[in-house]
Amino acid sequence: MWRRNFFAVWPSLFLVSLGLMMVIPTLPIYVEEKCGITDPDAVRVWAGLIYAVGPFTAAFAGPLWGALGDRTGRKAMVVRSSLAIAVCMALLPLATSPEWMLAVRAVQGAFAGYVAPAIALVAADVPAERHGRTIGRLQVALATGTLAGPAVGQVVVEHFGRDAGFWGGGLFALVGALAVAVLAREDRSRLPAPTAPGVQAMVRDVLRAPLPLLRHRVVLALLALLFLLRLGQNMVEPFIALWIRELGPLDALRHAGEDEARAVERTTALAFTMLAVAQLVCTPL
Repeated sequence: MWRRNFFAVWPSLFLVSLGLMMVIPTLPIYVEEKCGITDPDAVRVWAGLIYAVGPFTAAFAGPLWGALGDRTGRKAMVVRSSLAIAVCMALLPLATSPEWMLAVRAVQGAFAGYVAPAIALVAADVPAERHGRTIGRLQVALATGTLAGPAVGQVVVEHFGRDAGFWGGGLFALVGALAVAVLAREDRSRLPAPTAPGVQAMVRDVLRAPLPLLRHRVVLALLALLFLLRLGQNMVEPFIALWIRELGPLDALRHAGEDEARAVERTTALAFTMLAVAQLVCTPL
């Protein structure tokens, strides 16, 4: 069964990642244009907030979704999160103010979180000797989507407009949700029985579950490492497009006859693509 789930989850991870990366690299420019913000400092503030609010709300909602997944199954959580991304991506172009964009991204963060349940759905039945390789291949799906997303986003935006990038990304997330819903299978009899019914019991499980793990020095070190890695990465990513615009795009794109704005966006897409190339090469190793 794990092979069937692998071939359902791999394209889903690829499509959702691709859809998100169609718009994330140039999100600050989109906020600036869509909301008519002219103050550079205000653009940076709103870009940082809109980028950050999704992970912020996910940090609080994620453990609750994990506990619910332990009770109802991981497949439902994967479908739920992918559908949430699809809906929020479709709603973002309808927002005409940064406050509304912030609200939509907050909802997206609260209901998304597709990577952990997707990997857990496959990993639950993988033989121990294939565990690392299988998870590595699933991470390749994420890296491949990250690799293709900026380029696909540029093509869509150039031909159909910037709003179409969000609608296209939402469509990819919807297809990813359907792939898991139709193809994946889960043995629900193996789910752990809840200690007690009800929302209060689930919240109590969420609060108690980390305590035994936090007594281990290795787990604490791993959490600290992950926190620092994410902190460093997310201090930079929201502002790459703005920095490239200040520095200027690649000379090769200027010499190819691209106008300044399009050259900036292509250079931004290439910067994110290089990150994905490194992940694609190194993750399987």
